[in-house]
Amino acid sequence: MTQPLHGTTVLVTRPREQSESLRILLESLGATVFLHPVIEICSPNTVNDFDVVGHWDDFEWLIFVSENAVRFFFDRYNSDCCNFAGYTGRVVATGPETAKIVEHYGVKNVVVPEKNFNAEGIVERLLLETIAGKRFLVIRGSRGRSFLPDKLAELGGNVRQIAVYESRDVLEPDGKILLSLKTGDIHWTTVTSSAIAASLVRLFGEHLRKTRLVSISPITTATLKQLGFVPDIEAEEATISGIVTALCSHR
Repeated sequence: MTQPLHGTTVLVTRPREQSESLRILLESLGATVFLHPVIEICSPNTVNDFDVVGHWDDFEWLIFVSENAVRFFFDRYNSDCCNFAGYTGRVVATGPETAKIVEHYGVKNVVVPEKNFNAEGIVERLLLETIAGKRFLVIRGSRGRSFLPDKLAELGGNVRQIAVYESRDVLEPDGKILLSLKTGDIHWTTVTSSAIAASLVRLFGEHLRKTRLVSISPITTATLKQLGFVPDIEAEEATISGIVTALCSHR
């Protein structure tokens, strides 16, 4: 049986520690995969967390906005979180892939948005509960949209935030990848966040006109359009599986 992505070249631009699962999935479907992280994920130099550490039960809701937020949170607070299964509040993850990582640490019954795996989806899901007067801790990276904490506060929530990781732009393009883009040898380029979109355009600029862009979500698509690049396709579901499904349908 012919693999659906046989003969297709795909550039994966996610951070290195997050690219492997996408690479394996694409290659299993016959694609030739190039890897070029355009942002790096690392621990922050400082975290303003002195009044929340060890006081997780002070919050009725903990919200993990990304897979990185989960990993860096548990890595940083392992001594405080080793008995996290006893946490009496509730936990929200931005999507099913993030929820799986939370559950890996022993947290059960993680709440996930029903369809929109983003900040808007989290708010939609929490509107089914009581927001006014509840205490929320938003666990996130150093940059990103402020929509979620702002909206929860607008709806009467008591919101705190901690940034448990930083995302930094890669400053120089890999010469081989740049040449492959110039010559049109990369058929598709994945864009899985707004931060990745901005760094990707800064690194490769007009050479991206010679590849086709696949966006993970309407928010990422909007960022690309603001930067002057209209993606060729957008995943119906804002997940890695959604990216792959979109590629298989539009190769």
